[in-house]
Amino acid sequence: MTTHSIYGFEKLAWPGSSLAYQFRRVTRGAALAAMFIAAVTAKASEQFTYTYEGSTLTYETIDEGTCMVTGYQEPLSKALQIPSKANNYDVVAIYERAFYNCDDLTSVTIPNSVKSVGKSAFEYCNGLKKAEFASIEALCNIHFENEFSNPLGYAHRLYIDGKEVIKIEIPESVSAIGNCTFQGCSELISVTIPASVTSIGDYAFYYCTGLSSAIIPNSVTAVGDWAYTGCTGLTSVAIPESVTDIGDYAFHGCSSITALAIPDAITCIGDWTFGDCRGLTSLIIPDSVISIGEGAFAGCSGLTSVLIPDCVTAIGESAFNGCLRLESVTIPNSITSISDWTFIGCESLISVTIPESVTYIGTYAFSGCSQLPEVTIPNSVTYIGTYAFYRCTNLSSVYYGADTLVEGAPNIFPDEAYEAATLYLSTEGMKSYANIDPWKNFKNTKEYIFSGIDDVIADFDAEKPYEVFKLNGISAGTSTTDLTPGIYIIRQGRLAKKISVK
Repeated sequence: MTTHSIYGFEKLAWPGSSLAYQFRRVTRGAALAAMFIAAVTAKASEQFTYTYEGSTLTYETIDEGTCMVTGYQEPLSKALQIPSKANNYDVVAIYERAFYNCDDLTSVTIPNSVKSVGKSAFEYCNGLKKAEFASIEALCNIHFENEFSNPLGYAHRLYIDGKEVIKIEIPESVSAIGNCTFQGCSELISVTIPASVTSIGDYAFYYCTGLSSAIIPNSVTAVGDWAYTGCTGLTSVAIPESVTDIGDYAFHGCSSITALAIPDAITCIGDWTFGDCRGLTSLIIPDSVISIGEGAFAGCSGLTSVLIPDCVTAIGESAFNGCLRLESVTIPNSITSISDWTFIGCESLISVTIPESVTYIGTYAFSGCSQLPEVTIPNSVTYIGTYAFYRCTNLSSVYYGADTLVEGAPNIFPDEAYEAATLYLSTEGMKSYANIDPWKNFKNTKEYIFSGIDDVIADFDAEKPYEVFKLNGISAGTSTTDLTPGIYIIRQGRLAKKISVK
């Protein structure tokens, strides 16, 4: 199966000595749906040619009354008009690669009889300036096999009945916006979706860069993969509570969106779903979410804080890669693994809480968090990946209370940390660290008595004196006022309560 390059993210690479995260092309299989033509009847198909408006096309019959376009004969008119009938057969489909690499085409007109267009039917038709359809309803009723089937993806200009359309009202007769329907229509500035629509397909509005808002009605339950990818003009998106499924890359590259509310019905945020939404400054992840996919918020450089709900059990690789302004992150006790590259390049991060539930800290997990002043490695951790805290050049304190130290690569921390930071260890840890990488590389070590406060939750009297501790046992004072975002333990006599400061 042929694959094609589509803009997306690859994992961050370290080019030489400079901190950088790179967004590069990735590949994806072209097929998006099952074969669009039903099995041909027992009667043998007929192949023929038919000339219409200066173009001779080749056809193949599907049944006694219908046929499909399979290709063309030279010369082909630059302004291609596909007939609704050929040799008394209704033209209902365009076969895969029928006009592949016809870069001389400047316009294509598709009649309302056509219901299916095969994969890559108009791929590399780079000269297209105009794609015309009989009506909006007719366009919405066409099944496009993949992202290279719709000529609109190359033409960027939509015409209906000879007139360019930049504002669309989808008729109520339409129940779904299919795959690739308005893909690449960069001149489109507004779309009104009626309550009759229940789903928005893959690539439906892919790179419709002129759209300024996306108002999705309450009738919609699913938004497909890549549905609004590259819609750089979008400043607001209203995702209704009816939506239970948002696809991978659905809003990837919507760089002008500033605020986003994810519906409470969403349980999984897909891979790269909101990646590179650089204008996003606020984000609410609902308690319904149990997993955050790979690269879900990568490149969201405007985000300043993220509170991950307690119900989240999995965070994918590169989930917050390159969130340049992210200052604080609270990781819940439901997380057992911090994946590779998760917070790489979060150069403004000054507060991160890693709970005792975490056993795995992945490769490059916090690399490039150059403002992070301190970090606590939970006793529960059994693996720390290479470069996990590399280029965390501002580290002054590393707290690690385990009696048996986990062994890792010598380059988990940067040289600056080994030289300037203080490593705080338990009494037992102090006995063995000098023979274990990476801990033996720290020039400054100090024995520390950790508080031993567990995640005990109990009531306490806020009117009476109490003490506040960080999760690593360090005192944070005697008041919750002016605490930086994070997780803390309040102790009052024998009682202790865990709190979250947002």
